[in-house]
Amino acid sequence: IMTINACIAACADDVSMNMKRCDKLFSSIEGRGLAPTAPTYNSMMAACSKNSLWTRALSLAKEMKGLGLERNEQSFVIMAGILAQRKRGDQALGLLDEFRESGREPNLIFYNSVLAALAACNDGKKAEKLMRQMDRRRVAPDVLSFNTAISAFEADGHWTVALNLLKQMQQGHLQPDIVTFSTAISACEKDARWDVAVPLFEEMQEEHDIEPNVISYNAVVAACARGGKQDLAAEFMQEMEDKSLNPDGITYSARINSIVRPGVANVTLEPSVYVAQKWEDVTEEQLEGALPIYRKGIERGVVNPWSKSGNFLDLHKMNADMARVAVYHGLQEVKSLPDDDPRLSSWLTRGLKIVCGRGIHSKGGVPILQPALKAMLTNLFGFRCKQDYTGGAITILGSDLRRYREGKAAPPRDKLARPKAQAPA
Repeated sequence: IMTINACIAACADDVSMNMKRCDKLFSSIEGRGLAPTAPTYNSMMAACSKNSLWTRALSLAKEMKGLGLERNEQSFVIMAGILAQRKRGDQALGLLDEFRESGREPNLIFYNSVLAALAACNDGKKAEKLMRQMDRRRVAPDVLSFNTAISAFEADGHWTVALNLLKQMQQGHLQPDIVTFSTAISACEKDARWDVAVPLFEEMQEEHDIEPNVISYNAVVAACARGGKQDLAAEFMQEMEDKSLNPDGITYSARINSIVRPGVANVTLEPSVYVAQKWEDVTEEQLEGALPIYRKGIERGVVNPWSKSGNFLDLHKMNADMARVAVYHGLQEVKSLPDDDPRLSSWLTRGLKIVCGRGIHSKGGVPILQPALKAMLTNLFGFRCKQDYTGGAITILGSDLRRYREGKAAPPRDKLARPKAQAPA
């Protein structure tokens, strides 16, 4: 059984191995007249976790307990890691209680796994409480502990708590790293506190000799952009390029978001509320102001809104601000393409299709792109949009595109027809 355990563990550690080999080894145990042990189940759970088979991994943990096999610390650490992936912080805390009830004390690795589960849920209060609990039980947190706790507060922009944790970290003679500073700067960005983010960015380099990476630059660029400091954001973006750190989609999104949606700091509103309050007031001037940055993103290969065929826009991986600029950029092509361009001919005849998704990956499953784009197209341009029968795409009518290309005024909003979604024939 020790040999089989070692083989399963080797398969679990080798990313090139698939689960079929682990399953085959696990199934062979009974045929050999052997019984699986705790290490067997630990290796199988680890293999399942690495292959994102989290439900099966937790089922194995339950089966292990049912067989009366003692789940050791490694078992609990693996389970906590799985719960982190599934964003089940309270269940991860329950593992700590279960472990202590057996008369054992969790080690640092176990605590860090539970902290990761809480951070995945953005549950900063419970993460901070767990850090205090570690201190009472004389388990000294390490850099990973602090980084994870800071990240639990980062998503909601609780920058004061994040900076307090950074201070505690240094008081405990722990050296913050690039992750610590990037996460803390990002927390400042969520609340548009560029005045705190920039000094922190400078402290990272001057006092700790840490060279910023793309992630830390993205955070400070976003903080400046969201705080209305567009010139400063542009300077940091240029500094990235001077250091051969290529701006990515996040960098361009940060700049575009702040131009299209100026003055909006924390964006943690529920999607449906956010759409209703923020999307309808966009102006063509704002969209025009974001175009140079957007075009630069296209030139650099960072932004690619068109399908492989180039006939429709595929925006379902973009945020709403970037998507609105992408559509506006597409409308400029409708105006500028020559009459004999085959794409233009197709759009003017069949309409311009825009894939925007159904909100499956949005918070609460609420669609964000579709209402944001429909509000812009209807209110700003007077376009009528036909919804795809699947609900994942809209199409601007060809007749409306022709009118737009010819520079004709939009019909009054109360006379806009609303085409119904139609299933394919």
